[in-house]
Amino acid sequence: MTTSVVVPGAVDVAPTVSESRGEASAALYPIALLIDELRSEDVDLRVNAMNQLDHIACALGPVRTREELLPFLTELVVVEGTWVVSFGKVLNADFMQWLGGAQYGQCLLRPLEELANSDDEPRREEAVKSLISIAK
Repeated sequence: MTTSVVVPGAVDVAPTVSESRGEASAALYPIALLIDELRSEDVDLRVNAMNQLDHIACALGPVRTREELLPFLTELVVVEGTWVVSFGKVLNADFMQWLGGAQYGQCLLRPLEELANSDDEPRREEAVKSLISIAK
């Protein structure tokens, strides 16, 4: 039997079948906390969580990262302020490993396109750098 850690308004994190409930809760708590921090009012907490997206993506796995985490993050980019400049630094060619490989690099285009269309110059610059790294 598996359990899930559910953060309201965010993606849930399900443990593997081999984990016991106690181990699963202990192992997934930091990931659930990071997901919760992405929605926090505290900008420092958001930036911290954004800089640890690879941990969240690793816990979710490639399919859930593509289908749940990236749409969630894209929505954050659309509605949030300049703190998401760190988002452009994280979503680059290195992040493709968490999507399932280079063949899924196109999944990063939508959130990076939103950043690149920003009126904020640092956001645009980071998005363009990430887009270039993906194209290579």
